[in-house]
Amino acid sequence: MEDRDKRSSIFTVQDAESAMTWLTIIVIAGLIYAYVYEVIKGQGCFGAIYAATNHIPKIMSIATAAIILKEGVDIMFRRVREAIRNDARAEERARLEGEAIGAARIAQAVAAWNQRRLDAESRNEPFNEQPPISITTPSQES
Repeated sequence: MEDRDKRSSIFTVQDAESAMTWLTIIVIAGLIYAYVYEVIKGQGCFGAIYAATNHIPKIMSIATAAIILKEGVDIMFRRVREAIRNDARAEERARLEGEAIGAARIAQAVAAWNQRRLDAESRNEPFNEQPPISITTPSQES
């Protein structure tokens, strides 16, 4: 189970298999690019292979930087998604709390109105005050 409060570092790789796959793809694409570039320059097949292998440190550096950037962006988007989920949860809690407060206020108003009605009834006085809420049945709404 993942700890929700644990913060990820930009250098933390969440999915090592994905990172290695992307690293491999970038390195192979870089080597192909370097080979084709050297062939176009006129190195010939074997000369292009030798020249392309001289570019391996640069290709590995670029691939590593690209993976770190990708993982950093993934972490950023993960945090944004978590913040959106947390905001949605907070809104839902606030809505439910507001509904509960509103229901309690209505119940309190109805209880106070009913108490006034019962008091007037016990004194045999007319009670013309409208209830605090109007109760309608589905047949009355149409």
